Amino acid sequence: MVAKDLISEVIPTLKTSDLGQTALNWMETFRISHLPVVNNQDFLGLISDTDIYDMNQPEEPIGNHVLSLIKPYVDAEQHIFEVIGLASRLKLSVVPVLDKNNHFKGVITTSDLIRHFAGLSSMDQPGGIIVLELIERLKAIMLKS
Repeated sequence: MVAKDLISEVIPTLKTSDLGQTALNWMETFRISHLPVVNNQDFLGLISDTDIYDMNQPEEPIGNHVLSLIKPYVDAEQHIFEVIGLASRLKLSVVPVLDKNNHFKGVITTSDLIRHFAGLSSMDQPGGIIVLELIERLKAIMLKS
């Protein structure tokens, strides 16, 4: 499974002309704390809810402020494990995906990552875990011999 297969179809992108309050509303709606800022197909970076609160003026466009956007991303062909690694290292709620020309393709949410990973490992299936303690019994048998 590669990154492009997990891109979310519902998470919107921000433009620099969007208001901070709009971004906060979308973050609350989708239960995420990061949104990508995109100009046409160019990925400018991720903005977090903390960044917007720090602006102290959510009613203004985000482009009116000096933003220090982080620019983490994965390539569209990168394996799902690399996506999970990046999200974990940087504590991201979404991971941006770029194509080989560095054009923005979309984001992968961490909730989608967890759901997909659970499906891969059958953790989402009913069942149980059986613990066998064979090593202790082998020791006992060896001592009797």
